[in-house]
Amino acid sequence: MTSSSGSSIPLVLDLAPARRLGSALRLVHLLTPVGVVAAGGGWFLFVVSAVGAYGSWRQTKRRHLDAGSERFVRQVRRSSDGRWSLCRRSASRDAKLLGSSLVLPWCAVLRFETGRFRRISVLIDDSALDPGAFRRLRVTLRTQERLPRGPA
Repeated sequence: MTSSSGSSIPLVLDLAPARRLGSALRLVHLLTPVGVVAAGGGWFLFVVSAVGAYGSWRQTKRRHLDAGSERFVRQVRRSSDGRWSLCRRSASRDAKLLGSSLVLPWCAVLRFETGRFRRISVLIDDSALDPGAFRRLRVTLRTQERLPRGPA
């Protein structure tokens, strides 16, 4: 995927909310308080875990599943010289892809550093992009960024 001049092909991904990943995250957040009760934690721990799970769900929804939110990353770009940028509703910022990112056949978790002590995760499942764009993303991340493939 590298041209003869040594530069790589640019990548522009217009993201939509990840429907399937959102359903899985919703289920995990709903099961957290139920697991506390099943383990014999009592009603006080149930209420505490329910409030914590609700707050965590709201934050996850704003960042990864609500396209109208200011925190939702609408577009991910990789220039031909290998620089990444993240575009939100009102601003675009340069980012550095971290090695802790993960690529699987059905989703990708991209971890970016956008400044000192500022990290942003972008969850992308195969329903958030058309199949060709998702395949290009996976190939780019594996070949040019040298990210691991994840569990076999």
